[in-house]
Amino acid sequence: MPVAGSYSSMRPEEERVPRMRHVYTYGQFGPLTARFIWRFIEAMDDDLNSPMATAAFFDYVNELYSEGIEASADVPSLLAVYRAIARHLYTLGCEFPSDRLYPGLAVDCFAAGGGEEAVAPLKAVIDRLLEARQQARKDRDFARSDLIREMLAAAGVIVEDTPHGPRWELA
Repeated sequence: MPVAGSYSSMRPEEERVPRMRHVYTYGQFGPLTARFIWRFIEAMDDDLNSPMATAAFFDYVNELYSEGIEASADVPSLLAVYRAIARHLYTLGCEFPSDRLYPGLAVDCFAAGGGEEAVAPLKAVIDRLLEARQQARKDRDFARSDLIREMLAAAGVIVEDTPHGPRWELA
């Protein structure tokens, strides 16, 4: 679970934004990250242009590799890049960050305190996907039904079909 502290999601509303983007532009890869953030914001401000935002991601990663990120031993710079990538992927609905590497974002992604409250949103999403799968099966759209089951399996959800409907558990 995330380390207890004063994270952005726990601050008063007026202190929550911006999400400390200056921390993302720290170190060796700071100028590349700043350019990426600018392009990402421009894309999202352009009527949520997610293809352009995704292109900004690909360009950013390519630039990082051309600047030698894989050989870098500068841990603070690498952590800043990780945080920039995790935060902006989260904006697009991808990736759950490591609570060890980025506890502030992990708190934003998961309910604090763990337990049943922490997994309630996850359960709601899985249940909705299973409802969509059941409807696809009723409509005899087996390709869609199989696709939903494969997505759930890739996410670590084991689905068992029973006479009373589907039952699931986390792997």
